[in-house]
Amino acid sequence: EAILNFLAFLGWHPIHDREILNRDELVREFDLKRVQKAGAIFNVEKLNWLNAHYIKTAKTAELIKKLKDFVPKEWLRQKELLRKALDIEKERMEKLSDFKGLADFFFELPAYDLELLAWPRTAALNKEKILANLKLLVEEISKIFKADFNKDGLTKAIMPLTEVWGRGELLWPLRVALSGREASPGPFEIMDVIGKEESLQRINAAIEKLK
Repeated sequence: EAILNFLAFLGWHPIHDREILNRDELVREFDLKRVQKAGAIFNVEKLNWLNAHYIKTAKTAELIKKLKDFVPKEWLRQKELLRKALDIEKERMEKLSDFKGLADFFFELPAYDLELLAWPRTAALNKEKILANLKLLVEEISKIFKADFNKDGLTKAIMPLTEVWGRGELLWPLRVALSGREASPGPFEIMDVIGKEESLQRINAAIEKLK
């Protein structure tokens, strides 16, 4: 879809100032009289932008079918996890091949350096403080019913704690414990995807690492 849209606009443009046209719209509006004689410019950044648009606006079920050649086969068997991970990560994708690198931590927590848990990032690792904060989070997360274990329910339960203990102090090590990464979606989004049991296992794993 993106390539068709992109190629149609090489040396041509519609009457109305639009950059996104599906196939039916292109068939309806294309007119050779509006094709320019000057050489067209192949702009890869523009093609990536268009492709990102089509990924963001595609239905998740259709994207999963297109992803089958870009992800490990075992991911395809974890249908619910794959669907939830794709719902989040498709906002950051330009190409289908981006998904594996963006979403691998949902399927298996990578090894990470303990120093990554430190907050602020420039500060030395304060193991005692981070341990106390993670234990507090485990206690609160354990209380959340499965029916409420989603982004909204987690936000409602945990955000009031940040007003007392500090937003970065709680949420940074929580997100790292869940993802093993410096850059990832927020902790509530991650927990919504991987579920309560896996979330608690990952946080407890970070606690053991700190011990």
